[in-house]
Amino acid sequence: MVIPFWRMKTAIALGVLWLTVGASGQELKQSSNGLLTGTLYGVVIDPDGQPAKGTRLWAVMQCPSTCPFWKSETVTSQGGEYHFRPLPLGRKYSVFSKKAELEYPRFSPPPTATVELTVEHPNVELRVDLPPRVGILTIHLTDRTTGAVIPRVLVKVKVPEAPDARWFEVWADSSNCVFFHDCAIPVPPDTDLLVHVSSTGFHEWDESAGKGKPLLVHSGARLTWDIQLEPLSH
Repeated sequence: MVIPFWRMKTAIALGVLWLTVGASGQELKQSSNGLLTGTLYGVVIDPDGQPAKGTRLWAVMQCPSTCPFWKSETVTSQGGEYHFRPLPLGRKYSVFSKKAELEYPRFSPPPTATVELTVEHPNVELRVDLPPRVGILTIHLTDRTTGAVIPRVLVKVKVPEAPDARWFEVWADSSNCVFFHDCAIPVPPDTDLLVHVSSTGFHEWDESAGKGKPLLVHSGARLTWDIQLEPLSH
C-alpha cells in the first residue's frame, strides 16, 4: 500500500514531537500563534520566611533589542503560590516582585531570579524569595536663617562598596513627593551608604559636605533627619 506523502510528513512530525515530549517527560503546549509554550510556577517567600500571599509578580522576557517588550503578570494565592502561563519557550525570563522593582528607586536589586524555558524543560518550578524590606529616610528641611520649610530636597546616594560605585540623585518634594510624603526616600536596607543633601539656592548640608554623610538604615526601619541649610546669599 502506498502511503500519501502528506500523511507520511504528518507522521514524521508527530513522531519527532512525541520523542521530544518523551525525552523531557513533560507535555508541550502550543499557543494560538503556533509557538510552543510552557509554565513557570512556584511559591513566594517573604523576608520572615512565610508564604507571601497577594504579592504581585512580573516575568519579563529577556530578548535582543530587536524584540518587542514582553512581560506577564500574576498575583500569589493565599498560600503564596504563583503561575505564569503560557510563556513562549526558548527564552530566559527574569522574575520581579513589586517590592524589588518599585521600592528601591534607582538602586533596584537584580531580579529575584532568572530562568530559561526550553523544549526539554518547558515547565519550571522556581521558589521566589523576596528581598529585605526597604529602609526609609525622612528629611525635614528648613532655612537656617528664617526657619521656613524648604519644600524640595536633592539627595545624592552612593553605595561605596558597590563594584560601580556611582552617585544616584533622588529629588523629593514635600508638597508633591515623588515617593512618599514628607520627603521620605526608600533606600537599600542594611547597606553602608554615603549621602549628600542639598537644595536649590542653599549651601549643601554641613554634615554631608565633602565625602558625604554615612547612612545605614536597617530593613523595615525609618530614620528622620532634621536639617537646616544656609542660603547662598549668606
